[in-house]
Amino acid sequence: MGEGALWARGEARARRAGPASEDGSVDETRPAAIWLCDGRGTLVLLTGAGVPWSGAVEVGAAVEALVPGPSRPRMSSTVRAALDGTPGGFEVVHGGVRWVVRVEPSRDGASGTITRAPESDLHREMVERAPLCVHRIGRDGAFASINQAGVEMLGLADASEALGRSYLQGVDEADLPRLRELMDRAFAGHGSHFELRAGGRVFESCFVPLPDADGQVESIFGLSQDVTERKRTEIELGRSEERYRLLVERSPYCIHQIDQRGCLTSMNAAGLRMMGVEDEAEVRGMPYLDSVCARDQPRIAQLLAAAYDGVPSQFEFEAANGQSFASTFVPVVDDDGGVSKLIGLTHDVTLRTESAKALADSEHRLAMTLRAADLGLWVWDTVADVMSGSRRTAEILGEAGDEIQMSQAELMSRIHPEDRDAVTARARAHLAGETDQFESEYRLRTKDGEWRWLRDRGRVMERDEAGEPVRMFGITQDVTERVRAEAKQQELHAQLVQAQKMESVGQLAGGIAHDFNNLLTVILGNLEMALEDVQEAGLETADLEETRAAAERASSLTRRLLTFSRQRSLEKSATDLNAIVEGLGGMLERVLPDSITLELSLDPALPPIDADAGQIEQVLLNLSVNARDAMPGDGTLRIETRSRDGMAELTVRDDGAGMSEETRRRALEPFFTTKEPQGGTGLGLAMVYGIVTQHGGELLLDSALGRGTRVVMCFPALREGSVQPPPPSSEEALGRGTVLVIEDESHVRKLVCRTLVRAGYEVLEAADGVDGVALFEAHADEIDLVIVDAIMPRMDGREATKRILALRPDTRLLFSTGYHAGGFGDLVDQHRLLSKPYTPRVLLDTVTQVLDAASATP
Repeated sequence: MGEGALWARGEARARRAGPASEDGSVDETRPAAIWLCDGRGTLVLLTGAGVPWSGAVEVGAAVEALVPGPSRPRMSSTVRAALDGTPGGFEVVHGGVRWVVRVEPSRDGASGTITRAPESDLHREMVERAPLCVHRIGRDGAFASINQAGVEMLGLADASEALGRSYLQGVDEADLPRLRELMDRAFAGHGSHFELRAGGRVFESCFVPLPDADGQVESIFGLSQDVTERKRTEIELGRSEERYRLLVERSPYCIHQIDQRGCLTSMNAAGLRMMGVEDEAEVRGMPYLDSVCARDQPRIAQLLAAAYDGVPSQFEFEAANGQSFASTFVPVVDDDGGVSKLIGLTHDVTLRTESAKALADSEHRLAMTLRAADLGLWVWDTVADVMSGSRRTAEILGEAGDEIQMSQAELMSRIHPEDRDAVTARARAHLAGETDQFESEYRLRTKDGEWRWLRDRGRVMERDEAGEPVRMFGITQDVTERVRAEAKQQELHAQLVQAQKMESVGQLAGGIAHDFNNLLTVILGNLEMALEDVQEAGLETADLEETRAAAERASSLTRRLLTFSRQRSLEKSATDLNAIVEGLGGMLERVLPDSITLELSLDPALPPIDADAGQIEQVLLNLSVNARDAMPGDGTLRIETRSRDGMAELTVRDDGAGMSEETRRRALEPFFTTKEPQGGTGLGLAMVYGIVTQHGGELLLDSALGRGTRVVMCFPALREGSVQPPPPSSEEALGRGTVLVIEDESHVRKLVCRTLVRAGYEVLEAADGVDGVALFEAHADEIDLVIVDAIMPRMDGREATKRILALRPDTRLLFSTGYHAGGFGDLVDQHRLLSKPYTPRVLLDTVTQVLDAASATP
């Protein structure tokens, strides 16, 4: 069975049947109805003043009839729960008055069923079984009656112990004065509802005056309920609510709520500061999206829609004022399972956003700087032995992806064996703290097998408590092109040094050749005069002829020395390539070792070419030396000539090691060489090519590894009739005119003067340029020709020539040199050149040609 009590808790005044107070108001504290129902929910006992809405509710009616219609389902469910052993209660508001309904399980010690009993018995049973302390107090202030719940509440064994006991016994001293006053008021006819404390517990009680037939209050009806736990809960709830209120109010974050329309309904002080307002009323009802910048509104609207569907949302956005915020919204679910509102937590992340942007910008600038500097980053975790690298590091190593990870052992396996020990030693020294920085340059094999030069720099940036390295940071750079450029520079430097050496040797050879030419000029000149005298006397000339032949061979040697020194001017004439090859054969046999055989194959029908024989000799000499170097063992050098399609073809071939295709393509480049740094200048083939093209020819280089090398040079052949007949012999001509001879070598000067005088010329002589210019100035009108040497003390031939031409611009000049024509600069293009050594006959023929050419000029 279920039992309960219903009384008003006074939101408004209501009229009920029952005694009124002295001022005529209804006593709102006495129970309006006390009832008892059976297990079917049927009223079996009903007593009290009644409730204003129930009308004529009688025993036997459904218990739901005690409450208004809208509350009856709640009444039904609460009664069913009480019948199952769970007490409950709810509130009813009617006519501006709030009513409290309480339902408790009945303590039935019988068989479980109760039959209908007389009303008085039912009333006593109802009081006895009531879960509240139901008691009556006499005028002496002692208990006149009390139910079992009251006996238990007082901690007594039975009701007899309570009878005659003062109601105020055990009440806290602080509550006694107020309680005596309330008791006096009750005996005066005024009910009351109050709390009292006794024995450390809190009770909620009420006094209801019980007047007799004469209207005199001789006793007080009272109800008491132990509400200690409820009070404690209320206190804790109040404290919790206060803490929550303080948390919300004092939180540095914006805490706010938005309703189902997306409008703000509340906001704490921090939120108001963020919004820039002072009063919550200014934002209440404002659409939340109005605080979001237009760009972010569509995205935030979707996230809020998800929150209204029950999914918490987190997002960052930019506010309308430009600040950045991060928000979290959680849905609040009502009793029906729907989302009634959203609670949001928002905080300002402007500084974090700006810091993140600044960091991103800094990282971007660093990345761009590293990329511009072509640097890759790497980090070595020495504990885990994992090396991590940036995208550029991965690119350098030939790996794909934005980053790379590998162990030190894997990296070391890709370092060139010749560099591995040095890299390891430097790394160990730095890890041990012996060096401030790790730095190494080494070769590394990329993933595709290519060897690249890398330069690494790094430093241990983190050590453990024992001082052992934990993490090392560094950069790497691909320096392959720089290393190659440096190697090329070193190669060029070595070639330059070799070229300078060769130039020094050439200058020495040229100087020697110059001195020899002066001597040979005297020797050949005197031999020729001696031969003439001996022949006129009819004497034997064989010895003199042999001596002249030896002098001419010496002259040929000096020409080769000048050609070798590259200080001989280009002097083209009709040249027989076969004669050059045969004449050079003896020298080549001395240049080539015994293990190399020289073979000549010459075309007897080979036409002459317009060439400088000395330069052609230089070509053959260079090619022969190259062939010798290409055949360190046995081999054959073949020199061939043949006539082909109006061209004279000269071929030099060997059966040496040959060249690769790459070497063959670059072989004619200046300074390119495959020899050791001290072995060649890289100018030989380039000079050969230059000489051939200067002669209007073409050069073909054919070579392959293991097949030797073939160099084919084609020169334009001289057409018939293009070879000029020799000038008339000096024996047929008689010298006429005055010749000024300026020559510092006395023996040469005397020979030249003697030759000219014997030929009939008037001769003036000077030992240097200063005397020569003075003589010319004194005899300018008499002199027909000036023969001037290039290199002389005090004033050289170039300066002397300029001064003579300044005195008389039409002066005929014949330059003489045993060195090269460079001493006369561009003047050599306008006047005739006579190279030493020369014979008296060549001297007289040249003088005659110069003078005759001048006479033929109008």
